[in-house]
Amino acid sequence: MQDLEEKINKITKEIQNETDEQNKKKLEEDKDFLITIKDSFKAKDEEIKAKDNKYEASIKTKDEEIKAKDDIISKNSGHLKCAFKESEFKELDNPFCDKVEGKNSALLSFCQTGKRIISEGDVTTFFNNLINDVLLLCGLGEQLRIQSEFSITSFRVDILIITHRGIPKGVIQLKRPCEEFSEESYGQLFDYMFLLQHVHGVSNIFGIISCYFKTRIAWLDGNKLVETEKVEELSPISIPKLNSPFVQQIQVPIKLFLGDHPKKDRVSHQLDQIKEIKRFLFVSPEITHIDRTSNDESKLVESLCSVVKKMYYSNINQSLQLKNTFMEFTRNSFKWVELNKISFTDLGSGVEGKAWLAINTQAKAFVIKFFGANKQNLEEESKRWYDIWRIKTLVLEFNNERCLLMPFFKPITSVDYNKDGFKDRLMDACNQFSNSGYLHSDLSLRHVGKYKYNDEDKFIFFDLGLVEIIKQDAANKMFKNVTDNIEIKKKKKKFKF
Repeated sequence: MQDLEEKINKITKEIQNETDEQNKKKLEEDKDFLITIKDSFKAKDEEIKAKDNKYEASIKTKDEEIKAKDDIISKNSGHLKCAFKESEFKELDNPFCDKVEGKNSALLSFCQTGKRIISEGDVTTFFNNLINDVLLLCGLGEQLRIQSEFSITSFRVDILIITHRGIPKGVIQLKRPCEEFSEESYGQLFDYMFLLQHVHGVSNIFGIISCYFKTRIAWLDGNKLVETEKVEELSPISIPKLNSPFVQQIQVPIKLFLGDHPKKDRVSHQLDQIKEIKRFLFVSPEITHIDRTSNDESKLVESLCSVVKKMYYSNINQSLQLKNTFMEFTRNSFKWVELNKISFTDLGSGVEGKAWLAINTQAKAFVIKFFGANKQNLEEESKRWYDIWRIKTLVLEFNNERCLLMPFFKPITSVDYNKDGFKDRLMDACNQFSNSGYLHSDLSLRHVGKYKYNDEDKFIFFDLGLVEIIKQDAANKMFKNVTDNIEIKKKKKKFKF
């Protein structure tokens, strides 16, 4: 642009000094041409500048939206504060696998400066890959897996769960770069760790909280592996078959009564014995991404290898599942409490959401289903419950999330298969479902529940997410799905139909 200005100025002077009209006219044409080019470049520059400004404004707006969204999630997460105390985490003397050369993560070395870590998404991606590196370094790449967690009410990409054969063994909570670890942050980590211990029975639960630039290891009071320094002192792992002892014990939603006092409501006896769980974590000193050991190796990698190996060797203790520890929900939050003789359990999560078996203050059992991002399915499933079974469900808000409250029905068992009239009762349920104009696309044995009506067993199908509207009869198809499922179980368990 500057060269053009100089050429235009030069030609302007030549025009002023030129006496020949023909040459003067030619110089003026050259000047006009250069001015046209200059204006074109100027317009292009302004267009590019406008686009740059628009892009920067868009990025700024996007960043503000992300921050606002994160703030809302943090504010509305429902996690209460948790007290914490810094304590020493003993690392294993040699957490690395002898077959693996080198004790550093190539990924960590690549990102050592932290210049590539600028958002929470970067932290999540990086840490996920880093933990996979760590699993390989300590020889557990085949045994342990990492998965994003479907949390208490919704899917969270900032929560990673380390699992062994599908059983959760540890939790990782990720924060924005340079974000301070507050009591609210530790509160969220505490809730996940407590959940893994008392719902899944993990005896010595560990957690990790990180924003990449700094990381802490956390554990609950009573953890017996914190002090362990030698790998050979870790007990051999045993993976029992985990069956919730609660589901078969709780009755269909009716009031629960004390055994010796059938007229006395159990509520008055038990609500007096609610005990709020103390929210407390031990945490290690902060470990930065550039800390080195005495052997000039990555302190972060060595610490992560140690805690992951301790997670792996943490056995499952089913007695922890039998403790009467559960979540008390309010509209805006929840907290862990102990309640004598009343049970609560995780019914699992799937494509559509997460379900919990719960008990209200009137001691009635029911199911809470959170739909996560699939909130449009909430109203549809509620409608299907009424269309098919004439059961009214409730759409409410718990822990700042809309959810569906449904009755709880005990799943059928082999006892039911062997009763006279089982096939007739199953066909009755299939006919009612089909006559309502629906087909349960995913119907199997696990979706069949039972209840009593006039002292007779009746069957009902639940989990009404994958349901299709039909115009032709579908009863036989659903009947076949269930009976085929039973035949498979017969071959496996060798029980008689």
